Amino acid sequence: LERRAGDFAIVGVAVLLKVNGDMIEDARIGLTAVNNVPVRAAESEKILMSGKISEKLIEDASNAAIKYANPTSDIRGSAEYKKKMVKVMTKRAILSALNR
Repeated sequence: LERRAGDFAIVGVAVLLKVNGDMIEDARIGLTAVNNVPVRAAESEKILMSGKISEKLIEDASNAAIKYANPTSDIRGSAEYKKKMVKVMTKRAILSALNR
C-alpha cells in the first residue's frame, strides 16, 4: 500500500534478535501506536530466549506481547482489533528478523 500524508500506524512492532544456532541469545521487541508511549514487550523477549527456536516459542512470544498493548478505539479500528494486530505483527516481525 502506498503511504499518504496524514497516515498513522495502527500498530508498530520492531524486533531485534541475536541468534546463535537454534537459540536466540538476545531479543528486543518494541511496540508503538498501542499505548501512550512506545513500550518493550519484556515477557515476549524472555520467552524467545528461553528455548530452541520453534513455532510454539514464536507463538507464545507473540501472545505475550498482547498484554503490553493498551490501545484505544478510534476511526482506524477498535481496541480489540488493535490487540489482535499486535499478535499478528509481532509474529511477522520475529519471523522477518529470523530470516535476516
